[in-house]
Amino acid sequence: MLVRGAYADGSSWRKVISLLQAADMNVTPVQNPLSSLADDVAATNFALARQDGPTILVAHSYGGTVISEVGLAPNVAGLVYTAARAPERGEDFAALSAQFPTPPVTRGIITSGGFKTIGKTAFLEDFANGVPREEALALFAAQGPLSTAAPTTSVAAWQLKPSWYAVSQRDRTIHPDLQRFVAQRMGATTIEVNSGHLALVSHPQDDHSADSGRRDQLLRDHHRVALPARSRERPGDAVRPPRRCCARGRTGGAQLLASDPQHRVRHGQTAHHGGGPGFLRSVRVRKRSAGRFSGGTVTCRA
Repeated sequence: MLVRGAYADGSSWRKVISLLQAADMNVTPVQNPLSSLADDVAATNFALARQDGPTILVAHSYGGTVISEVGLAPNVAGLVYTAARAPERGEDFAALSAQFPTPPVTRGIITSGGFKTIGKTAFLEDFANGVPREEALALFAAQGPLSTAAPTTSVAAWQLKPSWYAVSQRDRTIHPDLQRFVAQRMGATTIEVNSGHLALVSHPQDDHSADSGRRDQLLRDHHRVALPARSRERPGDAVRPPRRCCARGRTGGAQLLASDPQHRVRHGQTAHHGGGPGFLRSVRVRKRSAGRFSGGTVTCRA
């Protein structure tokens, strides 16, 4: 499932959708309204309820806030963030952003009637940098206004679900160092893309692997771990292994487990990729690593 960010339209996923459908994937873009976090969560939950199996949530930009809130749904197998926000529970993400250099797009944000949009010059030069002008103009015309209401999450699903992050190195909307910070804080498997903020538009197929079977590794070779309820654990107590480990796909062997009393997911994987949202086709688990709970070690294998 693909969740759009602020100032974008669901059609911004068009090239990624084509690649995934060509790989015989079921793809659902969410046209979340951007009118409030509650409305965006409702739209995403509605789409999630219609999925018929384990689902990867993929978000761009502000959409990362949305999947961080809804990602604990039982059918969510993992979270992918591309140049996206990834707030802690209850975090003021604007205050966090203020600790990093101000991105150039800020100068072009226009506030009116309780919504924010980006002016034409800033949209073309800072939001859609790296996108061909004709295509960027179409995206500008279709941009989705974002509510000025501060979106505050009640959970941080990335603490419990396997997570991946794609940093946009030439981003002029969310500073790349802020992206690196949140990716490291998440313990996410991280890749970097030589692109602006709209890597999903400008770099949809950077990684052309000779092995076509690799293109769907992220979605086909994942594990969903059912963790014990947090309320049952006390620091220092032994935690029983998850009740269910399930794997799908041809190669298997992925291990996605948690450590520390908060069950924060730590990854024992490495990934290779050529850049852009082509990472949806190219991320590949390369090693196994057992994640330790406070009372023991659990390894999940295909």
